[in-house]
Amino acid sequence: MKPDMRDKLQKFNEEISYYIRPTTFPLAIKMATSLDVPNQKVKRPKEQLHLNLFLCQAIGICRRQGWSILLSKEDISCPSALFFLGLAKPPQFYWEGKFVFAPFNQTEKARARRTRSLPFFPKNKYKGILISPLFKADFEPDSILVYGNPAQMMRFVQASVFKTGSALKFIAQGGGSCALEVVLPIIKNQVGLVLPGNGERMFGLTQDDEMVFIIPNKKIEETVTFLRETHKGGQRFPIPAYSQFTPQLPPDYMRLLETVKKEK
Repeated sequence: MKPDMRDKLQKFNEEISYYIRPTTFPLAIKMATSLDVPNQKVKRPKEQLHLNLFLCQAIGICRRQGWSILLSKEDISCPSALFFLGLAKPPQFYWEGKFVFAPFNQTEKARARRTRSLPFFPKNKYKGILISPLFKADFEPDSILVYGNPAQMMRFVQASVFKTGSALKFIAQGGGSCALEVVLPIIKNQVGLVLPGNGERMFGLTQDDEMVFIIPNKKIEETVTFLRETHKGGQRFPIPAYSQFTPQLPPDYMRLLETVKKEK
């Protein structure tokens, strides 16, 4: 990667950290067409850790522990993630809604509709996925993921609508988080706001108050610029609390205050 790109990514990380203040590391995501990664510090779960991970689990590790992880088909233990990333082909019964996942009492027709509504990369387009904290990324990312609470996500939305004033539109179904976080923003080249589902909260340890904002490569500089501009315009995080008022005290306190003030 060119030195100027590395400098840009570190600058983006600094500005996101300043304007959003996430409690975990912003992440750089790269869909890999080759598994030959020169950086020796990139971890391969199957080979080095003797583990198979869910994609959401790997994302959780990277954003909390600051690791860089490369996942191939052999490293991933979640079949849905393999399908979304184009690393495996879903069987026909998967498309027909006959593979039962929560809620277990949903009809096959509804489950099939849910499955088909999610984005998938073409089969074999990529060999794997590289995940790294943004501050240490040594590659040009396809997208950036930032986890935070709803107020922090609001700041990203404000930045995204600053230029045009047009509202953003997102999809949510309480599941399929990795498809919406990784696949959709890259395919559509659009920023995304994701409500993580049960699986990511169980295995990726995403907290109850957390959501995810995703910025595809071509939108990164613009989004960071407009975070800066909206901050200048008064939209900030933490949200400024208005405290310029005289508190109304209980009667006994008011009488005590009046007594004290009368003293000479």
